[in-house]
Amino acid sequence: MNTPWGIAQSTRTLAEGITLVSTASHGGIHLSAEREGRRQAEMPSFNPFAGPQWYEEDEDACVCFLLFADEIGEGDGLDIDAAVWSSVRHASMAVDRHLERFEASKAPPPSRWQEVLDWLHNTEAGQARLAQAARYEQSRQSQWELGGMGTAGVPGFRWWATYRQLGTGKDRQVCLADYPEQWQTTEQLDEIDAEARRVLARERHKAEQAKRDPDPNPGDIAEDYGGAFDGNSVTSDADPGL
Repeated sequence: MNTPWGIAQSTRTLAEGITLVSTASHGGIHLSAEREGRRQAEMPSFNPFAGPQWYEEDEDACVCFLLFADEIGEGDGLDIDAAVWSSVRHASMAVDRHLERFEASKAPPPSRWQEVLDWLHNTEAGQARLAQAARYEQSRQSQWELGGMGTAGVPGFRWWATYRQLGTGKDRQVCLADYPEQWQTTEQLDEIDAEARRVLARERHKAEQAKRDPDPNPGDIAEDYGGAFDGNSVTSDADPGL
């Protein structure tokens, strides 16, 4: 399947006429002509960056989750409640960023996301999505959402990650051996911190040992290889000269 981002490496049907596609570099959602017609009827001014019927995964796919949430539903590991909540938040933040960008302008150009917000607040289907997003957000108040992440460069860990608690806005940064999850509970982050302290303590202990005894004992090397140390080198028991 050809996509605006290259040949699709995988495809997944979310509902009839709604296909999730992934390529080597990017991905998104493809709508059938019928689905695209409905989208244009509901949000005629919204123009996807990749062109009609293609909705890239970082931003434009939010429109598909909002319009077709009832038909996509759950399945194949997709949390539609989370997708709706994230899409509502993205639309609101996109409009805010647009207004900040053109704050000094007397006649700022319209944001394409303003139409999405208008749909959310002024239609029955949109208000249902807002209610769905609000229920999801309430259920996550005590949990921590992944914010930023990167490679750690710390012995024993591959990643660092910053989490923000949804209900309080507090931030925590942790180091992890495994790829960070999108959500963590307080108990999970506490255990991650405890494991980090244990790993770092072991690394400090090894570093201190290396400082105290920087060179291995030749006799230990000889024993490891089943031979003897003659003062210059280790000879093996398997050496015919022994």
